[in-house]
Amino acid sequence: MSKQHWPEEAASRPSKPDVPHWGKRTVAFLALMLAAVVISSLQGTYTPLTLLLLLVGFLGAAVCSAIGLAMMYRVPPDQRARGRLKED
Repeated sequence: MSKQHWPEEAASRPSKPDVPHWGKRTVAFLALMLAAVVISSLQGTYTPLTLLLLLVGFLGAAVCSAIGLAMMYRVPPDQRARGRLKED
C-alpha cells in the first residue's frame, strides 16, 4: 500500500485562476427563456409573468454574452507594453 500525502501535493499544485463563467450564465438565462416558452405553450397564451421571464432571459443572455466576449478578447495589463503585446 502506498502512502498518500495528498495535503502536501494539493498545497504544491497551483490553484486555478478565478475565471467567471459567463457561458454558464448565458445558458441559465436561455433556460429561463425556454421555461417561459414551455409554460406559455402549456397554458395556450402568454401571461405577464411569462412575458417578463422572456424579457429577463433575453436581456440577461445578451448581457452575459457581450461581457463574456469582451473578457475573452481583453489583454491582461501585465502583457501590455507601449500599446502592443510583449514578445515572448
